[in-house]
Order: sequence, then structure tokens, then C-alpha cells
Amino acid sequence: MRRLHQIVQVDMFGKVQPHWTVPYRFIPCFVGKNSADMFMTAAIVRAIYEEPLTECFAIFTHDRDFIPVIQTVTDAKKHIVLVTEDNVIMERLRHTSVDMKYLTSIELPARRATRQPVHAKGYRLVSLPKSEVTHTARYDLKTCFIRTKSTLFEVPFANGMDMNTFCRIIPLQEIRQGHGKNKSMKDILKQSFLKVVDDKIYIDEEEL
Repeated sequence: MRRLHQIVQVDMFGKVQPHWTVPYRFIPCFVGKNSADMFMTAAIVRAIYEEPLTECFAIFTHDRDFIPVIQTVTDAKKHIVLVTEDNVIMERLRHTSVDMKYLTSIELPARRATRQPVHAKGYRLVSLPKSEVTHTARYDLKTCFIRTKSTLFEVPFANGMDMNTFCRIIPLQEIRQGHGKNKSMKDILKQSFLKVVDDKIYIDEEEL
């Protein structure tokens, strides 16, 4: 990439920051399963209009959800370098109105069989307690993220979940550590873009 272009900025989007991203600008996206994709999409679209001197965007992905972003970039007559391990995106793009003269595809050899899981310091996945399976059956459970001073917790969550149930299935004492006794749980959750309305918890989309 450096041989082909002058690289102005490298942004890394994710839930937690791997050690190898230190030289780059890391954008934490710790709310919701697909929040990193949404943050990345918004950043690309914003850059198209706010940074007119940027002529090319390189996207490293094999996620077909980025096809609308590629369409937006090429519609603005900006160049895309698509780096992927999967040619599915290219196959789909050939059936869209994307102007292929603005698109360069680099396909890497697939490494799925040998890929190792990423272990990040300061991150903890919290499983749903077996005792709560029955009580949470009425919810469409996904996950959300609660950030503390030392750890990022990924916990079971559903928009509209009642506060009592939520507090039972999360490591409440650990999350409250470092906060004063007078700090309400509502204020603690607010720091992680969660809001409490009528004793129910929701993603605070207005503050994202």
C-alpha cells in the first residue's frame, strides 16, 4: 500500500485495542455486535465529504455489508482498494452499479484453518448464568459492552430488558468497583451508552 499511495491516516475500529494497533489511531466501538462496522462506515462517508483531498480508501474486509460503502465511495469518484480473503464481495459487486474503474481488488490467500483467536488484555466475556435462562427467555438476547476503569465487559443484553434482570446477569460488584457508593447504576451505565427509562435499559443511540 505504501508503494502505491501516500498513506495519510490509518484508523482501527474495534471493541478492544490489540497491541499491534499502537502506531495507529484506534477508535473504540464497544456498543452492540455490529457497532465497529457502523462506526467505520460513518467515518468513510464523512471523510468523502469533509476531506476532499483524500483520493483513495483502502478497506480490509470480507464482509458483504460494506458493499453500500464501496458504492458510495465510487459514486463520489474516489478510488477503493479492497483487500479481502474472500472473492464473494467481488462477485456481488459485479451485479451492482459500482463503477469498477475506481475499484482495485487484492485477494489474500485464506488462512481460516490456521487463524488463532485474538486475546485482548482488559476484556472479559460474561456468559448468561444457567439460573437465568428461564427468566430471560422472553428477551431476544444479544450483548452489550460495559466499560470500567480496568476492564471491558461484554454482557448478555436486550433492548428493553428490565433493570433487575440485567443486574442479576452481569458481574455487578466488579462493575461497581472504583465508583463511589453514592454513584447510581444508572450513571454508571450512562458511561457505556446505556440509558434507563422506566426501569428498563436501552442502548442510548442519541449519545453514540
